[in-house]
Formats: sequence, C-alpha cells, structure tokens
Amino acid sequence: MARKRYQKGFVYLDGDKWKGRYREDQITGEGTKRIRREVILGCKREMTKPLAERRMEVVLAGINGFDYRPGRVATFAEFIEGWKAQMLTTQNHPLREQFARTSNATSCRSLARFASTSWVSRINRHS
Repeated sequence: MARKRYQKGFVYLDGDKWKGRYREDQITGEGTKRIRREVILGCKREMTKPLAERRMEVVLAGINGFDYRPGRVATFAEFIEGWKAQMLTTQNHPLREQFARTSNATSCRSLARFASTSWVSRINRHS
C-alpha cells in the first residue's frame, strides 16, 4: 500500500492578514485534478506566525486524515443532465416540457441566480 501524503500548507502574511495555501484533490470528468486553495487564518495583530500555522493544521486536518477521499465536482451542465435523467425522464414531471424548452436555449455561463428565479416565476405564472 502506498504511503499517505501529508500536507503542512504554506502560511504567509498578506498585508495585515495571515493566509494559508494548500492543495486539494478533486475528481472531475477528465480525472483527478489538484486544486490550489487559499484561506484567511486571522489578523496579524491577533496571532503570530506559529499560531497561524497551528490554525492551518486545523484547516488541513480533514485532508490529512486517514479516511480522506477526494470529492467529486460536477459542472452545472453535468448536474442538470443527471437531474433530468433521474427526475424528468423517470416520472411524468409537470416541469418536463417547460424545462426542456428553456434549458436548451440557456447557456451555463449566463445562468445566474436572477435567471433561475425569473425562470421559476415564469413557470408559476403559466401554470
């Protein structure tokens, strides 16, 4: 069995804030990717670098744990395709036809909270 990796992260001072960087694995459709993450650990006046490093250990405790597994990340389009496969095709869902007409014309990049709420309100008006 391969040896489990251990991360300490990188703690640095950015202006008056202690920040920490670390890497996290994510499973995507193309395979496993290592993503760089950054967190704010605290203010300079509240802690020293050793205290910021201790707080970074707490942040990394889940990743360094023995039972850690990378999380699966899906794009919005992948999520919608899975949702349509589970909900709209297996049941006679009342939104199936409306969703099929609207989702084909809407790109994932342009979809925002405003677009989704206005879409739902349009459906409610037509029902």
